Amino acid sequence: MFQHVLFDLDGTLVDSADGVLSALRRCLGRAGLEPQVALTRALIGPPLPSMLATTSGSRDPAVLSALERDFRADYDAAGWQESPPYPGVPAALQALRRAGVELHLVTNKRMVPTLKILDANDWTGSFRTVNTLDTSGGAGNKSDVVARLLPGIGGGRGRVALVGDSLDDARAAAGNDIDFAWASWGYGAAPDLQSAGVRLENAHELVPHLLQQSVR
Repeated sequence: MFQHVLFDLDGTLVDSADGVLSALRRCLGRAGLEPQVALTRALIGPPLPSMLATTSGSRDPAVLSALERDFRADYDAAGWQESPPYPGVPAALQALRRAGVELHLVTNKRMVPTLKILDANDWTGSFRTVNTLDTSGGAGNKSDVVARLLPGIGGGRGRVALVGDSLDDARAAAGNDIDFAWASWGYGAAPDLQSAGVRLENAHELVPHLLQQSVR
């Protein structure tokens, strides 16, 4: 059984795509910009500045800074509310905690909406630590967030696992030498993640896998 499990948030614990994409569409519209790529769930996961640059097609720091401020205000006010948990996730978190597993959140999302989502789902006390991109000491990506967490909990493969849905998550696990479990119900593409780690078909498989029981 893993002693520590690091969970991604978007696409792993909650389906936040509708709220993120709606806020993104609104802030691009207010800026008079047409999306340069299709606004699909595949965009969810990378840090916000990267997503805004991709969707706006702009590399102008002033434009991107204005878009980021507008997105934050919009999403923090309303968009975060469209983040329902995936079926089976609440029960899995409870079961893992009862089994003595320490749970940690590692996300590219900012702390403000992250805490709102946790509170709305009554998960505030479920995680020993909540680690976000904007509160992890200058972290630039998910791998950095994980790297800043690990010294405080110790461990490596066989002791610590990261559960996530994206290539960013898989790289964070590999770069920090910890186990990876792919939440295939999320936003990641199968060609990118097929061989990245153990594939979980749905959230009901979280507990058997993380407690090292038979999944089937």
